[in-house]
Amino acid sequence: MSERFDDHSLPADPARDDVSPSDTPVTNRKSPILLLVTIVLLVAVIIVVFVTLG
Repeated sequence: MSERFDDHSLPADPARDDVSPSDTPVTNRKSPILLLVTIVLLVAVIIVVFVTLG
């Protein structure tokens, strides 16, 4: 559980947001896998929130 909490507390979110718009067009065409990774991360965050609330 500490690993999930650490992942949720990572300060990489703002940095990633900054790189997202600039890297999206190039990375989107080269590897659509990033979209899957993003979806998985979103689902993981939702699960963490539910676990924290529950």
